[in-house]
Amino acid sequence: MNKICFLFFLFFYSDIASYAQQNDFVTWNYVNLNYKLNESWQVSLSEQMMRHENASEWWLFLHDLSLTQRITRHLSQELHLRWINQKRLDDRSEE
Repeated sequence: MNKICFLFFLFFYSDIASYAQQNDFVTWNYVNLNYKLNESWQVSLSEQMMRHENASEWWLFLHDLSLTQRITRHLSQELHLRWINQKRLDDRSEE
């Protein structure tokens, strides 16, 4: 009986809480590519795109190129080159 009450409450609560996001559905898609040069060096590329307004308009593009050096088993260092293009509220893009 407790399980049924809990499941009913959970279902009812999730239905009430879902009204807050009814007007705007957002997606965040990304692709990561990694290439290991050797035991200590790795190159990575990440492409990300966020869409809003019920996934009909782009809002953010993020491009990230990184170089990673593994110094020891527990120590590494990274260098990132990142470019972000974000849409402003007045529909202009901002870099």
